[in-house]
Amino acid sequence: MNNKTGREIIDFANSLLGNETLDDTMALQMINVIRGVYEMKRPWQVLKKYDASQTISPSNTYNTPLTIPEDFRMYLEDYGVQLFDGTNIPQQTSQFPYEQKLLRKNNAFEWCADYGSYQFYIMGIIPSIYTVYQWYIFNPGDIEIDTTWLRFPGEYHFILSYELAAMWRLGTDWDDVNARNADDNARRADMIFKSMETWDAKLAGAAVKNIEYPQNRQGKNMGNTRFWGPRGTLRQ
Repeated sequence: MNNKTGREIIDFANSLLGNETLDDTMALQMINVIRGVYEMKRPWQVLKKYDASQTISPSNTYNTPLTIPEDFRMYLEDYGVQLFDGTNIPQQTSQFPYEQKLLRKNNAFEWCADYGSYQFYIMGIIPSIYTVYQWYIFNPGDIEIDTTWLRFPGEYHFILSYELAAMWRLGTDWDDVNARNADDNARRADMIFKSMETWDAKLAGAAVKNIEYPQNRQGKNMGNTRFWGPRGTLRQ
């Protein structure tokens, strides 16, 4: 199924509502609220992204700001920030709460984020020049009348129409009939969402089927892949 534009998503919602004509501006605002809610329900594989546009060097201090990407939503668990010097072994780092910045300013390869300012800081003495990799879930941006829901396959786009119809029925023109129809619209949306979850789980499963996981990510072994074994084991 082809990707659906904002116009097509609204038109399908109108048809669900018995050919009502929703105001385009209001409908798009509601669609993007719904879009944001669904994108935050899980760390979707299709929304994973990295940024490697910055470097750090021995001249960096605990107070040197680095920039969080504008389309950032949240860092990937365990792999938020990595440092890479061009060898085959990336340096793992660990995050701590922003308010502990001064307490941990000498702790090498630890970092904290000032999310409100879209900045983060890496602690300790930096021994060489590294490219900073940020691995994160990104915000693909608003759906407009002539644009589509980026990254998600077209067969899932009408989940936004069903949710839009349910919201309109309950929040704009409530009565007993609309309440029953809204419940039906919500069930259809939930059915599509379950399919989306299955699809995403299969993508995630395929990605980790044969991977070797870090068994010990603390202390001296944290950034050294020689100590990473198959899941459930530790290389000696």
